[in-house]
Amino acid sequence: MTRFAPSPTGFLHVGGVMQALTDEAEAKRSGGVFILRIEDTDRARFVEGAEEAIYDGLDWAGVHVDEGGREKKGNYGPYKQSERLETYLTYAKELIKNGFAYPCFCTSEELQKVREEQERTKQPRMYSGTCRDLSEKSIEEYINAGKRFTVRLKVPEGETVEWNDLTKKNPITWDTKNIDDQVLLKSDGFPTYHLANVVDDHLMGVNRVYRGEEWISSTPKHLLMYKALGWKAPEFGHLVLLRELETQQKLSKRKGEAGLEWYKKEGYAPEALRNFLTRIMWAHPEGRDVYPHEDFIRGFDVHKMGEGAPQVNPKLLEHINQEYLARLDPEKRLEEVVNWAKAFEPEFAEICMKHRDDAERYLGIEPERMKKLSEAKALFGFYFSELYVTAAREELLSETAGDEAKMKEVLTAYVNEFYGQEDGHDAWQAKVRKLASRTGLKDKNIFMLLRKVLTGSKNSPPLYEVMQALGGEEVLKRINAIRQKPGTF
Repeated sequence: MTRFAPSPTGFLHVGGVMQALTDEAEAKRSGGVFILRIEDTDRARFVEGAEEAIYDGLDWAGVHVDEGGREKKGNYGPYKQSERLETYLTYAKELIKNGFAYPCFCTSEELQKVREEQERTKQPRMYSGTCRDLSEKSIEEYINAGKRFTVRLKVPEGETVEWNDLTKKNPITWDTKNIDDQVLLKSDGFPTYHLANVVDDHLMGVNRVYRGEEWISSTPKHLLMYKALGWKAPEFGHLVLLRELETQQKLSKRKGEAGLEWYKKEGYAPEALRNFLTRIMWAHPEGRDVYPHEDFIRGFDVHKMGEGAPQVNPKLLEHINQEYLARLDPEKRLEEVVNWAKAFEPEFAEICMKHRDDAERYLGIEPERMKKLSEAKALFGFYFSELYVTAAREELLSETAGDEAKMKEVLTAYVNEFYGQEDGHDAWQAKVRKLASRTGLKDKNIFMLLRKVLTGSKNSPPLYEVMQALGGEEVLKRINAIRQKPGTF
């Protein structure tokens, strides 16, 4: 039983998607259950709409949960922590009753003064223990006086906490003198991550917990709570954080590419991004970069991840996306382009759907040229009359050394000799070369002139294929728009 438990405090981090893929793969391979739980107890950082963004992002990335999620299906709900407050209160009281937790009446101002003194004297920032050993009488008096309080974990002294982490070679050991008396229940009745996490994982039957390595220092506290409550602790695996390739720094939320929305806007297909995220934490046995997701689910082993950080390698991501898009059948490729364009280029999406059959054909001409969905309009837009714009005057004239009369002569001769003929590629190419010889131009100049006239660019798929795709009528229309224009243009 695994779980992914994000907090709705902002956008869905791409590293979170990578963790969710790990949880999903572990559950599927073992015949277990994968739970999505929303940890929304940090009300100060709660962001409206972030919960829906989590659901939307995981759906987009192709992460499938068995329990919880948008539909809240399953046997262990509610799957949102703000709907489980009474449950946490019950276990907080049990910990206090059995001597493993205590009420703390220190005010935020008092705690701040202690922290400032600790910083001044270069002491570890830990709770001073002021309320740790209050008598029952003092506690009762404070409560009767209406003093607000939190509930803190009472960390035992002189003990060692040790566990075998699923992603580490050696056991991790922690001396309890270095473990703070963590707040478990806040004065507003909401639990902190630590209490809610332990209670929920136990009650939901989670026996494998994967999370980022920044939570290693919290694990000793959690293990102490499992022990205090008489529960068997799950296995823990702390994943190395996703890092930037160049700086090797953690991929911060302040960076645009940390958020899933950035990848959508850039034009990465969800299947390709999912493939990339699995690839940077797992090597395919056949050395492949692009593979079915089922290969990852069958072959991934968290014990073999190693301790090297997975890196956001833009070139690898682009390569995988390019390969993925090129391998799609025409109908699916158009679907991917239209889905992207609906969100970011709605006019282009409408044009593609208006000319659906033609659009499938156009996108199938050298599809490997498209590295990202966001490039589709720039690469293939010229095929559509609604988007076609011829090259600038100086660009066209550069192929005839600035001689406009010569350019129009070439275009007129081309129309007269080629329009309506169904030459194959080789015969067409031979005729163009004869035309070049007759007009005193080089072959490459005529080919490039035609390319610029028909596509508006000096870069395009092979010219003959472009002309075949456009059809004779559209080719004639575009050439005539230039050659029949009076004077300069």
